[in-house]
Amino acid sequence: VDKSAYTFAQEVLSLLYGKMGFYAKQYSILVRRFEIAEMYAEKNSSYAVAIGGLADIYQRQQNFEKADSIFRKGWEVMQQCTGKNAVDNIPILNRLGIVNMEMRKYKVAEKYLEEAAGIIDENGGEEFGLYPYCMKNLARLYALTGRKEMAEPLFQQCLAIYNKWGLELHSDRLNLLHDMAELLYADDPAKAAIYLKEAMVAEKKLLLGKLDFLSETELLISLKANEDIADSPYRFLLQHKSPPIAGAAYNRRLLTRGIGLQNTRLLYKNMAQSKDSELALLWKNYLQQKSFYTNLLLTPVAQRSANADSVAAMLNLQEKAILRRSADYRNMKERLAITWQDLQKHLQPGETTIEFIRFNGSSNMYKNAKADTFYYAALLLRPQDTVPQFVALCREKQLIATMKKFPYKAIVNSRGKKPAGYPQSVTNALYQLLWQPLEPYLAHTKTVY
Repeated sequence: VDKSAYTFAQEVLSLLYGKMGFYAKQYSILVRRFEIAEMYAEKNSSYAVAIGGLADIYQRQQNFEKADSIFRKGWEVMQQCTGKNAVDNIPILNRLGIVNMEMRKYKVAEKYLEEAAGIIDENGGEEFGLYPYCMKNLARLYALTGRKEMAEPLFQQCLAIYNKWGLELHSDRLNLLHDMAELLYADDPAKAAIYLKEAMVAEKKLLLGKLDFLSETELLISLKANEDIADSPYRFLLQHKSPPIAGAAYNRRLLTRGIGLQNTRLLYKNMAQSKDSELALLWKNYLQQKSFYTNLLLTPVAQRSANADSVAAMLNLQEKAILRRSADYRNMKERLAITWQDLQKHLQPGETTIEFIRFNGSSNMYKNAKADTFYYAALLLRPQDTVPQFVALCREKQLIATMKKFPYKAIVNSRGKKPAGYPQSVTNALYQLLWQPLEPYLAHTKTVY
């Protein structure tokens, strides 16, 4: 076996599992890579990358001290192999900066990130491939330490590079848009809303693109891995009224619920095994072209092997042919394309829909408190609304404290008998938390969905 090729394949597969949120699978690969490196006693750059992968796992588990220790070990090995100012040091210096930011060791983090920035400057600056990925973390550090005047232009510079490279749907660019929105929430909510809306449009395209390759379970795991980003619109609405963000948030809710309600992989299996041989062939060709197109969008424009617009036009023609031949595929696309406006058309006078939402009110960035402040809110839609209404309800800790006073045992034990009496104060408290804030919107409502 070609050990170097095997190691490279493991590295790529671990990165893929990490992007998809399959952390248990990623962990098993990283451990195996580390064991192989130890077995051959190879203190080379591959070994440094392997132990860096393990550090990533500890970081994700919020064992930051352990992650920092392992990252530093990897950095020492990397310097021995390549020298102090080699480009191979940039990723691990970047990771050291991130983990120290998470430990609130900002001066240490800045030292590592600026060292990485110095190596980047010596190797092409803005033209260097890792420039926006690394420099956005330096911008985050400036934001966390109150230097917003330094953070915003650096964020803008990184965004311009992603746009120049044609990476509109790259996950790093998506995260960057959310970072910029969070940075501007307090000082410039109008500009923050623009960045947030752009991020949500890109996120929807990415989600729909994943439908062709992931099962329902895999999609839900992927959504779980991006919860902090998904909560960002609700954090914004908690502080500011914004019809565009409220509408986009409702549409995202409909999309993610639509993904969860159907097993897309089963549909795709049926398509591939269809008795209609022409449909099966169309489907196979479409998936191959879609995979090629997805990879194309994640490649800088200058390095692409084909014109993305031409490939997109071909995909559009292929999908139209599939839509004409498959009622199942048409139905799936229609369900996933539904918007709040479509839903509203089915509401009669006196009807209201309510979506209850739980979200983290503290971002993982720009907050010195731990991100553990969860809220409940509702997205409410009536026939007369020009946009869905966002209604904040309560903090989760308030709800838990009230529920603990509820006499569950008395209610269960009295089933089939005379209704159990329980303190009116408890039901009043629950009403005040969950329903009273909605009452002003329900004056003429007779039916709630």
